[in-house]
Amino acid sequence: MNKKKNKSTREKRRRMPNENKIEEANILGKKVEREKERDVKSKSNIIRILIEPIINKEKNKKVKNNSEKKGKIMNFNKEKEERKKVDNTKKIKTLTYRQSQLNKNYKTLKQHKDGINYLLQLKDGRLASCSWDKALNIYDNNLFKLELSIKDNSDIISSFTELNDGRIIICLKDNKMKIIKLIKDDVYHVEQIIEEHKFDVLKVIEIKNNELISISKDNTMKIWLLNKDNLFESVTTIFYQNLSISSNILKINEKEFVTSSVGDKNLKFWSSYNYSNFVTLNNIDTDFGFNNLCILNDNILCVGGSYSKGCYLINLLTHQIIKNILAPKQIISVVKCLDGLLLCSVLDENNYYSIVKYKYENFNFVKVFQKEKAHDRLINCCIELNNGIVASGGYDSLIKLWV
Repeated sequence: MNKKKNKSTREKRRRMPNENKIEEANILGKKVEREKERDVKSKSNIIRILIEPIINKEKNKKVKNNSEKKGKIMNFNKEKEERKKVDNTKKIKTLTYRQSQLNKNYKTLKQHKDGINYLLQLKDGRLASCSWDKALNIYDNNLFKLELSIKDNSDIISSFTELNDGRIIICLKDNKMKIIKLIKDDVYHVEQIIEEHKFDVLKVIEIKNNELISISKDNTMKIWLLNKDNLFESVTTIFYQNLSISSNILKINEKEFVTSSVGDKNLKFWSSYNYSNFVTLNNIDTDFGFNNLCILNDNILCVGGSYSKGCYLINLLTHQIIKNILAPKQIISVVKCLDGLLLCSVLDENNYYSIVKYKYENFNFVKVFQKEKAHDRLINCCIELNNGIVASGGYDSLIKLWV
């Protein structure tokens, strides 16, 4: 038995070194594999460090190229749209660089159903008009499409005024003043309706911020101030003499304003501080209109006269008549153009209702441009827009645009 035990122990002793060697070899092999893996990882990291910037650059280039392509496409599309817009508004854009020579009827607006009373360019550049059809129309300033038509008025609109805060005051022939606020291009809100005059309200001006002056056929002129509720209320009423009906009112400066009268043929100058009449010029035979007063260069007031009276030139420093110019048979409306010329609607020597541009020099008018037979009926008003287009409104219910 002892011999057998000795043999087994001997065999175990013989086997132990071999097994140890195998384990050591395995351990070494694992170490080698780990080192190889580390080497591979380190090499791959080095490769990544070297290659990643190059890959990123290429990716960025691709992204840039794609974005540039997209940008080019977007720009191309924008250019297409702009070209379309330019094609549609070519005539208008060229007018910003030249004066209207009244050669061509660019467009005719036929939205009104009765005679045109008054034209005005709003502060945002849009053209606005009122008519005997009781409507106030506002057109966009590019293609002159009708954007808004205010038809809920109780009577014919004599004229209208845009205040400094953007609100519009409409003067109605049934003794009302209607104040509206434009909320959007085609949305408005009625803020106040005033009924203190007894007859037609003819015109309103804003003499100072939130201070109004209105004239009426009831032989009165009223002063209006804004109260705490943001509503206008009358604070002063000035009574005229009999037959002294003011047809037009114009702010000259911060100190004074002027009214033209029908009936007693007077031109009256008023103080803006105490509303006193400090100068009255007699025998100024003006027609009944809301467009017959304008200020020329060198402190000269131009007043359109009635039939066969031409127009009057008045020195605003001395408040004296300089000259009465008998140019055509009748000057109906007068307005100063952006280029300094005087734009008039007239009844000319051939009994045509025409539009004329005069150059004012040495107290005389020199005819520069004329459009004969501009309308079939009397041209009640004409204005020059900021882009050079001349707009005229007649009793034929048409608004014509001239270039």
